[in-house]
Amino acid sequence: MSKKSIFEKKYTNNLNTIKEQLKNTFDINYREIDTKNGRICAIFIDNMVDNHFISENIIKPLMTVNPLPITIEQINTEVLSVNTVNMVPNIDEALLNILSGNVLLLFSFCEGICYCEARGIEQRAVEQPVSDVSIQGPKESFTEDLNVNLSLVRRRIKNPSLKVEEFRLGNFSKSDVALMYIEDHAPEELVSYIRSKIESMDEKEFIIGLNNIEETLRSRNTFVNTIGHTERPDTIASNLTEGRVCISVNGSPFFLIAPYFFIDHFTTADDYYNNKLIGSFDRILRWLAFAIALLLPGLYLALTTYHFKLVPTMLLFRVAVLRAGVPYNTIVEIFVMYFFFLILRESGIRLPSPIGQAISIFGALILGDAAIGAGLTSEITVLVVALSSICTFLVPSLFNALVAWTAIILVFTGFIGLPGYYIAFTLFVTHIAGLTSCGYPFLFPLGTLRSFKFRDIFYRQNLKDISNTILQGDDQ
Repeated sequence: MSKKSIFEKKYTNNLNTIKEQLKNTFDINYREIDTKNGRICAIFIDNMVDNHFISENIIKPLMTVNPLPITIEQINTEVLSVNTVNMVPNIDEALLNILSGNVLLLFSFCEGICYCEARGIEQRAVEQPVSDVSIQGPKESFTEDLNVNLSLVRRRIKNPSLKVEEFRLGNFSKSDVALMYIEDHAPEELVSYIRSKIESMDEKEFIIGLNNIEETLRSRNTFVNTIGHTERPDTIASNLTEGRVCISVNGSPFFLIAPYFFIDHFTTADDYYNNKLIGSFDRILRWLAFAIALLLPGLYLALTTYHFKLVPTMLLFRVAVLRAGVPYNTIVEIFVMYFFFLILRESGIRLPSPIGQAISIFGALILGDAAIGAGLTSEITVLVVALSSICTFLVPSLFNALVAWTAIILVFTGFIGLPGYYIAFTLFVTHIAGLTSCGYPFLFPLGTLRSFKFRDIFYRQNLKDISNTILQGDDQ
């Protein structure tokens, strides 16, 4: 059997195999081209490619060049005018490239299969951040396209030490995952740890979003986020220079940050774009808001239920008058109001922005006023719960943890007063002190005060003095 017959047979078998695998798929296009050398078949998905690009840079050259070279290598270098052309080792890779938005080329007159990159998927433009807003900082946010996201980071770090490792996870979904770090900044042990965790996920069927990876990396059995996430390229660039590792999945507009520490929940991008004194004041305000949200409801419950003598006399009489017509215990009253505020918050998030904001504002006013008028709660309880709830918004990444631990503190306090309050608070501190983030203590660098001396933790230091290698400290 001649070589030409062997190539013809392989061409027919490969084409039939692809058609069988992709049968009942109406948007697959099989464009066959007859040349003097033999047939060529271009296979692609209509709605995932740039059809004009294919016509001008792939189909037209193959039809007009006469005679065509007799090897794929020569065709790639002498005929096709596309940026990316690579060989495909097997049919499985060929199918994956078709489904990824590339153009597959089968040849009946030479050995091998190749693909050309001609993606034309509609995607969202780079827009302003929604969940991590900055007043003076850049107005760019990540999109759902992984390549666009990587370019936004590379624009900020033009250094060959910035490494990007690619993974394809999920036996079924074949999701593209990028692992970013700066060589010699990120500790090798950290990179190896995260790389091994990601590689261990390859046995899963579906890897749809970042949450699959986050659940693998984060600490178990805790309400506190030990892995960070952001949609801001400048934040990712900053964390990379600090020696951290960032992870993204194609289709997600967020990056994961690992490790992520307790103090990171209190920093924002505006801290570094504003005046140092303003940034420091805002950060201290967040720490105070965190303390109020966590501790105020329990303290109010303990003082008004068990420890009246600790309350000034005039204030005590005022509280007694306000609560005179309330038929429930204070702890029931607080939990009912918390339930109302959580419902309002959830409805405000799920509804479209204009409607959600209106419901949140008017709902809080109407429900609070109606609850007081109906005698279900007192004004001071509404004030305490409202202040605590508003303070949680200043540290949004800790919202779920604050709600859960506030409830735990209230339960302990409701049973035995201030002793229960102290016990619950001690449990909270012990809990976060025992957490780790990718092998690092969650309270890091608070455990290395000799080396770091509170630099850029509770207040913002001068930008020139902030360490860019936080993870390289002496006592990590």
